[in-house]
Amino acid sequence: MGELWPICVKSCTFRTLYLAMSQIAILNLKLFGNANENTFYVNTLHNHLITSNSHIDKPHKHDFFSCFFFTHGAGTHEIDFCTYDVRPGSLFFMSPGQIHSWTLSDDVDGYVFFHTLQYYDLQYLKSILREYPFFASPLSQRCFYAGAHDLQLLSCLLAELCDEGNNDRWNHVAYCQALITQVYTIGGRMSKGMASLKAPKPNHYIFQFAEFERLVEVHFREHKSPLYYAAIMHITPAHLNRICREMVDKTSSEIIGDRVVLEAKRLLMHSDEKFGNVGFELGYDDYAHFSKFFKKNSGQSPRDFVKQYVK
Repeated sequence: MGELWPICVKSCTFRTLYLAMSQIAILNLKLFGNANENTFYVNTLHNHLITSNSHIDKPHKHDFFSCFFFTHGAGTHEIDFCTYDVRPGSLFFMSPGQIHSWTLSDDVDGYVFFHTLQYYDLQYLKSILREYPFFASPLSQRCFYAGAHDLQLLSCLLAELCDEGNNDRWNHVAYCQALITQVYTIGGRMSKGMASLKAPKPNHYIFQFAEFERLVEVHFREHKSPLYYAAIMHITPAHLNRICREMVDKTSSEIIGDRVVLEAKRLLMHSDEKFGNVGFELGYDDYAHFSKFFKKNSGQSPRDFVKQYVK
């Protein structure tokens, strides 16, 4: 079993912040030359870094699901401001919309594959992709380190996927989907969320937690109290907390706070606006209140955070 990496204004202002955020490139599968009908792409990391360097040399987002597996080399990989070590056996899963960048050694190699939601889920009667632990939530663990057995197994599976995905053989889509499922299953078994298969989470908790996260995504700028979300979901705040504890071992307040802090970091990193305007965009009329909240939830002030990234 793999090793886990610990987890680490007004209208004109909104327009400025929006434009700053929009400067972060959002890549789609059309940019990658051998993408299969713009729904699936697979390559070795070595070739990917050469052929796609002009697209991926700066922090960027994807509008598709991604998996990166490293068999050689070293470096760091940053996903939504969390930095992970890259080494042989590093396995990363990313959902659409996450910001990432990396610094890698010249000898790095491995495999990469991308696909749309439809490419994978069309084989099932219901949507299944979000049921994998690493895609279930914005808070999910994204990085795993494969042990010797899983490293060898993943290397074989991904080498086969790379060969199959770049050849137009009979029924190759179904074959590729089956290989991807094996990779995702191995990753799922590595994840903290699958550590105890004998005690699965109640099925209704999964759907309620997903609904809570959906609501947070829509309303986190205006509403930061769990009471608001519990009322919309027609459950008590205590039950909402219970659901969150069961699913990700965090309180509902922590989940809301994490989402606000992530958005604040994105705005602070990619906007020339004053800190107070960033706070205002996130619903804080008083910068001191925003700064206090940010420091409490991230361990550093907004100014110190920016200094860490802008040298």
